[in-house]
Amino acid sequence: PDVQFIAAHLGNPWFDDLRKLMRKYPNLSTDISGQVYSGRNEDTLEYRDFIVGEIRKFLELPNGWARVMFATDWPIQSYAYSLDLVRHLVLGEKELVAILGGNAKRIIPALRS
Repeated sequence: PDVQFIAAHLGNPWFDDLRKLMRKYPNLSTDISGQVYSGRNEDTLEYRDFIVGEIRKFLELPNGWARVMFATDWPIQSYAYSLDLVRHLVLGEKELVAILGGNAKRIIPALRS
């Protein structure tokens, strides 16, 4: 219970499975990277809406907003793409600060300095 685990990519495509694990294990977090593949046609408005909806489901978990971290998958998923996902979540200031860096600093000791 003292170890922090991070499951990358929201568990994509196993979103529901990761959420089940996160409900059971409060020391398990995730990030928003890895949602698109470069050079493929999957990045449509419908797909972005789908991913934003999946992120919202993670935020609804117990302490969910404190367990989701901003991330890219450069050069596959750009910084701008990741920021666009966060922008579409329409978060309050506290949640936004947490997701954009506060959570990572709290969860990953090397980032605290």
